[in-house]
Amino acid sequence: MLQIRFWWPGYTPEDALTSFDLTVIEMPFQGSSDGGQTWRHPKPGTTLQSIQEWMMDHDCQVVDTELVNERRNGRWEGQFVLTIGKRR
Repeated sequence: MLQIRFWWPGYTPEDALTSFDLTVIEMPFQGSSDGGQTWRHPKPGTTLQSIQEWMMDHDCQVVDTELVNERRNGRWEGQFVLTIGKRR
């Protein structure tokens, strides 16, 4: 399974994967393929939208969403981890 984590100003972080807003598409994120033991920045040019395209090409979906951290920078933001796996 693959996991991605990023900061999101709402309670539906899955929406970031299907957004066409340039601010969201270029949002920084990190990925993990070892259950969150290590996190890495993606290859240059990889966006949340390209993650969505990869999921569709490989018959995958978000199987779990977890709020792991919170911050307030003038507004509330949550750091979410999305776990991506095969469709059931």
